Amino acid sequence: MGAVERLISFIKQHFVGEELSKFETDIVPTFKFGDIIFAERFCSDIDKDIMGDGHTTGPYVVIGTDRDRIIGCYCTSTESHRGNIEIGEGYQLFDRNKKSYVDTCGNIKTIDEKAFLGRHHTSLNELDQKKLLKALTLNGERYYYDFGKARKVEFDQETRFEAGDVVLCNNNHYLILRQFKNQDRFEVIPIKGYNEHHASVDFSEVDVYYDKKMILDVRDITYLNTIDRDHFAIILTNYQTFSIRESEISRQINKNEISVGALVKFNDNLYYITSVENDVAHGFFIRKGEFNSKYQVMLRKKNCQIFFDTPCDININDDNYNVKNVAYEDEMDQVRNLKKDYFKKHKVKEDVPKKTNRGLVVGDFVYNPINLTDIYLIVAINGKEMTVVPIKKLASNKIEYLTFGFRGFKKYHSITAIEMNMIKNKLAECNEAELKKVSKKKLKNK
Repeated sequence: MGAVERLISFIKQHFVGEELSKFETDIVPTFKFGDIIFAERFCSDIDKDIMGDGHTTGPYVVIGTDRDRIIGCYCTSTESHRGNIEIGEGYQLFDRNKKSYVDTCGNIKTIDEKAFLGRHHTSLNELDQKKLLKALTLNGERYYYDFGKARKVEFDQETRFEAGDVVLCNNNHYLILRQFKNQDRFEVIPIKGYNEHHASVDFSEVDVYYDKKMILDVRDITYLNTIDRDHFAIILTNYQTFSIRESEISRQINKNEISVGALVKFNDNLYYITSVENDVAHGFFIRKGEFNSKYQVMLRKKNCQIFFDTPCDININDDNYNVKNVAYEDEMDQVRNLKKDYFKKHKVKEDVPKKTNRGLVVGDFVYNPINLTDIYLIVAINGKEMTVVPIKKLASNKIEYLTFGFRGFKKYHSITAIEMNMIKNKLAECNEAELKKVSKKKLKNK
């Protein structure tokens, strides 16, 4: 079977034939934006010989109509240039499971009755229609040729840039997070690794720079793509979490509060804090720069070497230190793994301050086996006692503070430092003075 016969067989299998009579009155008006048709490509005999039989016909996406003709964008299976918009799977426009792209630049054509072959069994889905419309309208006007004369394509729908769009500005790629009220300016974050020739957005291969937020003007950006809602929701959640974390870090720096992961300047040296116990911060000396060392780490996205053979203890009640920054969560995980590897390799036990709190820390939910119905959140530790709030009272504006010894209590669950600081802020708002008047209550152990 030759190429032409295979193409005809494919069309009969996937497309519903149309009655070609009364094309102008009965067929053209039935098409709307996003419908898919099959048609002959306008090629000379010479072009047909060069292109081959398999390329003389193909699928088009309808973008409008003009009297007795259909206006369409040619579909292709190649991701050749920026003007190609990838559409979802399931349309079966090409055999052998090839991907499908719509060419929005060079192949806007008019299809008359003679060139029209048939209607596809489905239309573009909502997301693909939105992507195509944006590509056709946001990056300038689009034209087709009517007997040698250029005519502007008119669209019934209106569209605009919005959250979730991937845009280009000064040869850099950005993801729009939100639009300002005047609709001319956008809050964006840079992305690295986005391949314009791969018309889809595969964020497993893209780096998102949540810490580089900036503002762009609508006149400076070019539309490239739109990611799906579920994927954008994940990115937006990550960005909001990052923003909360950065806000908490700024508060810690301003108030000079030491926590695990803090980068602290002490005695003219810089230290990374790995633990805080009994008002003593335990850390290790770090030096910025690139070094040929196994214990090279990224802290706040800067190269540093950490020296586990040079520990340091800092009394957090003194004022002879400065909190410079706090590492990211993934960086803290890397330091923990390196520290574990170091002490295992050198068979040295880490010298840490002696614990008197049975391993419990601020942010732990605890309970006493004597009364399993009462669970408490530790909000402060003072020597051999802990200040707690009953979990049942957290949703109330009448917060009850209790003081217990550590004996008999067991850990139930932990929350992150960010969540703990958010709860502390809520407690302070409920009754700031109440923290100074902690009522004491003791449980009798059987």
